[in-house]
Amino acid sequence: MIGLKQSASKRKPSKSAVLSRTKSTTRKDDGFIIKATCRLNRKIDGDMLQALAEENGLSEHLPHLFRWKPEIVMKEWKAAAPDITKPLQAAITTTAGRPSYTIEKGE
Repeated sequence: MIGLKQSASKRKPSKSAVLSRTKSTTRKDDGFIIKATCRLNRKIDGDMLQALAEENGLSEHLPHLFRWKPEIVMKEWKAAAPDITKPLQAAITTTAGRPSYTIEKGE
């Protein structure tokens, strides 16, 4: 079996390198080059971020470093009165999500 070659460095990366790095693995076998790339997904706790920025006097940097993305809380949205939700509907775009499939063995 052919060994895997990793493009990521073996040494301990700095914090800034960890935030921006992607990991790539390449394998060559029988004339084919197979490359797999893994990117990092990041979830931000907006409340904590704002509190930390305020504590450290960095609030003015947030609009340049982060995009603020409102998300709908469907349970609350469905429970809210129509006189609240109807005027806000124009700001919401609904699109089809990624389909999911289930394959089961029949008996």
